[in-house]
Amino acid sequence: ALHLHGSEKLFAGACGRCFSWDLHSGELQREFHLPGASSEQPSTPSTLVAVTGARGAEAEVVGTHLWVGLDTGVLAVFDAQTGVLVRSFSCAGPEVVVSLAFCPANAVVFALSAHKRVSIWDSGSYACLQKYPAELMTCGSDLSAMAAINLRALDMSLLLLAGVDGSLCVRRITRRPDRKLNCVLLWYVEHAGFATGCPVTAIDYHPGMDSVLLGDAGCNVMLLQNLREQLGAS
Repeated sequence: ALHLHGSEKLFAGACGRCFSWDLHSGELQREFHLPGASSEQPSTPSTLVAVTGARGAEAEVVGTHLWVGLDTGVLAVFDAQTGVLVRSFSCAGPEVVVSLAFCPANAVVFALSAHKRVSIWDSGSYACLQKYPAELMTCGSDLSAMAAINLRALDMSLLLLAGVDGSLCVRRITRRPDRKLNCVLLWYVEHAGFATGCPVTAIDYHPGMDSVLLGDAGCNVMLLQNLREQLGAS
């Protein structure tokens, strides 16, 4: 598992451990020991995300935390500076946590379990806010990859959702007065440019090009350009 945090740090995970590297110096900075790991049956990280500026119960900024999704269905949260385990808890069952996405504007982390369930967690209190079947988020298919982005030009927080059928959904994320979320569908593409039924396995957004980058299980990579125009038209 790999996660690029800005242009300065790279997080990576292997059996039983995660690491962070400084990209300027190339030096190994920190090692994170995963909970429940043992030499006989180590935990394996399947997805990583860096969470910055989260606020706890005292409304104080807690710095950068590394959230790690494990093959055991556990979420482990580390202090990225010290490597100390801050919290460890079950996500949405014993199945593997496939993907994590952090939405800074709403201070929440989206977690995908076994491609079938999406749970939403408050990044400061670690409370579970909501749970959804993946097919509800993707308009009918299991979910393979997701990414949270902020479009400043449109003042929108968006969740990009790629289905195992090759589809792409874009949902707008807003907080309700009760602190839960609204996830409103803005745009849906049935086949996102790939062969019918080919799962999208990787998704990201490049703000400079205003493009969604997609990779599929057939080793194809594609750019969907002008996301702001697409959303404006829809």
